[in-house]
Amino acid sequence: MTTSFVLKENEVWLSKLLTRARTFGPKLKRWHTRELAKGTPLRDANTRVRHVVERLWVEDFHFAADDQEIRDLAESFAKRYGRAAINSSFDIKRMVATFEKQYGFPLPSNTDIPRISCAKFWRRQLRNVAAQRVEQLNRELGFTRRGVAAYVSDSGFKSWLAKDQRNRRLLEDMEAENDFGQSYSLAELADLSISNPVNKRNELMVRLDGFEDYAEQHSAVGWAAVFYTWTCPSKYHAITKGKINPKYNGSTPAEAQAWLNSQWQKARAALIRAGISLYGFRVAEPHHDGTPHWHMLLFVPKARRKALTKILRHYIMAEDGHEPGARKHRFKAEVIDPRKGRATAYLAKYISKNIDGYGLDMDDEAEDHSAITALRVRAWSSIWNIRQFQQIGGPPVTVYRECRKTARNLDALTGVPTPEVMEIIEAADKGNWSGFTEKMGGAVCKRLRRPLQLAYLVKEKLGQYGDTIKQVFGLWSHDQPKAISYPKPEWTIRRKGSSLNCIGECLQSQAPPAIALEFCQ
Repeated sequence: MTTSFVLKENEVWLSKLLTRARTFGPKLKRWHTRELAKGTPLRDANTRVRHVVERLWVEDFHFAADDQEIRDLAESFAKRYGRAAINSSFDIKRMVATFEKQYGFPLPSNTDIPRISCAKFWRRQLRNVAAQRVEQLNRELGFTRRGVAAYVSDSGFKSWLAKDQRNRRLLEDMEAENDFGQSYSLAELADLSISNPVNKRNELMVRLDGFEDYAEQHSAVGWAAVFYTWTCPSKYHAITKGKINPKYNGSTPAEAQAWLNSQWQKARAALIRAGISLYGFRVAEPHHDGTPHWHMLLFVPKARRKALTKILRHYIMAEDGHEPGARKHRFKAEVIDPRKGRATAYLAKYISKNIDGYGLDMDDEAEDHSAITALRVRAWSSIWNIRQFQQIGGPPVTVYRECRKTARNLDALTGVPTPEVMEIIEAADKGNWSGFTEKMGGAVCKRLRRPLQLAYLVKEKLGQYGDTIKQVFGLWSHDQPKAISYPKPEWTIRRKGSSLNCIGECLQSQAPPAIALEFCQ
């Protein structure tokens, strides 16, 4: 049998196989050609392609299906499981366990009968898992890395951009009108919120800078600022030194993030046992291959700085801590010298890099301009459902935001704020995070002991899936006899030019009777 005949037969076989990969077929073909050029045996390259194609199919679900196919399958699932739920012997827990075993991906912990009977619920689950499966295959095949497509694959990035643009057009086509006669497009309202990257970055910088001001104002405690970096073990990285990592265990970025979170929880428990107080911020960002790592700016009493560093080093090095390169790359700690500049500057770069690239030139990790790579980072965060920024310690930002809203409605308040509460509201209104933290009991005060809390309203009307709807109603304090609130308008959402309410009433409503209030944090 001649070589040319074997190659021709293989091309026929490969072509048929790649048609089963749908839109992922052309990329698999490029990978196959590249591997053969590198000297990979034909049998090995073929086997890998076959395994990838098999991972794109689960029962009647193709992970590279187009959106209409996903919508059709979602409708099918909703009808199938909705009919099954009518049976008195139906067990939702058994159904979820069977589904997860059959299809190989988990359903949310709040999955219930109303949800499994809804096509919208299934569309969301199927779209998310499809995007993640295709993105993971891109990582494993080397299509997500520096020099090719940093942070996310090009196909994943384009899909995210298209979805973002569709959402923007929808917001621009919808308008909200309240009972005060005010009307805005949903896009205008979104631009005023922290959904706007500029607003998000500005608020984060205000809070971060305020924490540093607070530390400086409490010099008697002697707060030291330390910049830490946590990196996952080698086996969580798909690419190393520009090549597929032979140690790679197939973990997704979401699984790597879960590992970092688990180590952090262990470290926090150890810190509590040791009586070490701290506050600051954490930023999760991707390596060029999509594997997350953490940067943390933490303020800790100088006398406990070494103990904090020892505990954080111990837990990040607890797994594979003796592997080559672990001591150099896994953990970094840098004590900030205030004589050389503010601690905020250390984390400011990473905040900007992961939001909109403001004030930055090149992204060295991705070898591209920061304004472009920031979009790719946001796509990475969206696809893998990874929380990029997290405040550690300090007062809740939700109370801060409600205080700022309250300050703009002082003339219409129900309940008279005490002088102490007014000082908190005024500090928030001025964007004085340091003062707000001080008035709220300090940076390390336990949440339930803080003087001001959110007041929640439990609505009589249930949500789409029969869930209780709880919304922010105002503020309350331990020594305030009545909740502080202001009239919240009732909104109607509709398409522009339509008199029909096509979404329904907004979650906000008029001030309810006090009996309906539930106070919690």
